Amino acid sequence: MLEEAPVDQSRKLTIYSDSFTAQDSIFLNNYSKKHQVDLQFQAMSANEIKEMVLKEKFSCQADLVLVSDETVLTELRLAGYLQRIAINRFFETLDRQFSNNHHQVLPICHNPLIVLNQKDSSSTCKRINFQTWHQQDSLYPRFYFGNLKSSFTSILESSSFMKELYNPKHWRMQSTELVLPLSVFMTCKDSLERLTFGCAEPLIIRKRTVSTVTSIALLKYSSNKQEAHRFLNAFQDYRFIFSADRNQVPAVKNVPTSAKIKQALLH
Repeated sequence: MLEEAPVDQSRKLTIYSDSFTAQDSIFLNNYSKKHQVDLQFQAMSANEIKEMVLKEKFSCQADLVLVSDETVLTELRLAGYLQRIAINRFFETLDRQFSNNHHQVLPICHNPLIVLNQKDSSSTCKRINFQTWHQQDSLYPRFYFGNLKSSFTSILESSSFMKELYNPKHWRMQSTELVLPLSVFMTCKDSLERLTFGCAEPLIIRKRTVSTVTSIALLKYSSNKQEAHRFLNAFQDYRFIFSADRNQVPAVKNVPTSAKIKQALLH
């Protein structure tokens, strides 16, 4: 009776993700061939990923999790299922608002809410003071999330100020402003151009952009941490493509925003 040779675990890497595109498959295939790694990529929802990790615990087959839901990674981190990423230079390049001291979650890109408004009579865009935004009047902006409603609802409702604008009282009146995620704006930009919006500004509360963040994390019980760190190292060169492919903004200082987004936000 012949026994099959076991798979060399040092050449295997498994990633769970809730956001996977055709562009990702090109990068993953190229990485797999270049480093001769058995790279397995499993797509599932963020909640499914969380439940899988918590259920399987020590026997979880995944090495890395790549999700666009910060809540899921926060729960896994607090439950003790994430490993510190031992490459400090990754975190040195993060924008200040996305830095963290535990170094267990590496933000890649973010999808901020932006406020679209009309230009004034002199064709200029007036800056919005979001600290007092619509607190002195009875107006409220119109929100449009597309299929990302659940992702942003929890963020908005975590702030009493934003919750009041998102769920306005009957005495409030709708303003001419439209609030929507950057990625949604990019996909429906052509139809929006027929409207009168001429100004775009990120929605900010307490100097932090209101945004969902796509991050990658290393699982504590990964069977191949060395290969996982090598993958993360290669992944840095892919950040621009990763964010541009999703119509989002890089979370690091030295990675430029895609020309497509820059051009769209200038109008």
